[in-house]
Amino acid sequence: MKLKDCLEADLTISAPLLRKGPSESWKSAYKKGFIPESLYKFYVAADYFSLGKCPKFLNDNQNILFPHLEAAIEIVKSSFEDYYELIDLMREYDKDSYTPIKEMKGEAFDKNATKLFNRCFQILMINMYSIF
Repeated sequence: MKLKDCLEADLTISAPLLRKGPSESWKSAYKKGFIPESLYKFYVAADYFSLGKCPKFLNDNQNILFPHLEAAIEIVKSSFEDYYELIDLMREYDKDSYTPIKEMKGEAFDKNATKLFNRCFQILMINMYSIF
């Protein structure tokens, strides 16, 4: 196979470029309370990041800023959504973690739970920084 054969596409699939309303993922995150109202209002005010709806203050001649802002806002949204999942995992790992009292009472514990708890906490901190 030649390189030029790999560069041609018969079919491409992308998200809709012209959006008339919020995507299902945004509506769901807002209804479940995963994202703050201010973030959702910003998404709506930005016309759902629809092509050709760029606000004047982000308008540049090469249309670079608006798509990058959309990508950043999507990351913030997913970080808020991940927060709840990570907190639930951390609670479970905390219950399963080693304590001297569990050892004295002969209760079961998971030797890896503390390590997994710390990993979730690390990811949670990274997500919180991405929100800031």
